[in-house]
Amino acid sequence: MDSNPSNQYVGNFLTITPNDSQEIGINEPIILQFAAPVDANIIEDNLVIINQNAISNIEYIDGKKMEHSDMNSMMSDGTMMAHLKENHCIKGTFEWNSDNTKCQFMPDSGFEADTDYMVFMDSQVMNHMKSIMTERKMMSRGMGMKDCDCHKKGPDNSNIITHFRTRGN
Repeated sequence: MDSNPSNQYVGNFLTITPNDSQEIGINEPIILQFAAPVDANIIEDNLVIINQNAISNIEYIDGKKMEHSDMNSMMSDGTMMAHLKENHCIKGTFEWNSDNTKCQFMPDSGFEADTDYMVFMDSQVMNHMKSIMTERKMMSRGMGMKDCDCHKKGPDNSNIITHFRTRGN
């Protein structure tokens, strides 16, 4: 993998490709581009990619169905997140460049065609990135994520959430 940041980097700390409802092929990777080196273990341990159709069928512990409109609050629940990571998270391989600024994630079995997916990273990733930005005096750049309307929580948002869809190829 190329160790130089790619041209898709637009001045924010993190760029995720695909993002915000973009479409990709079923055998294309998820690409994470960081403005500075990160701890690969923190990113890998906290990156969750889930088929959104599977999420809508999950029963919460108290019997409440998890709907897309309350997904962010459910994702903030540690018990639910542990369940999703263990039982519903897409498994795959991470490939990092030499300076830990770019990562490709390839699912072990590819993605399902014509399916919506969610990419989620929790507060551990956000705190890690904020720490790096503070150390490097990069805070004016911003975190670089545009949450979709159903996930906007305001300035205290501590999760990173984006969506993509696979094409039928």
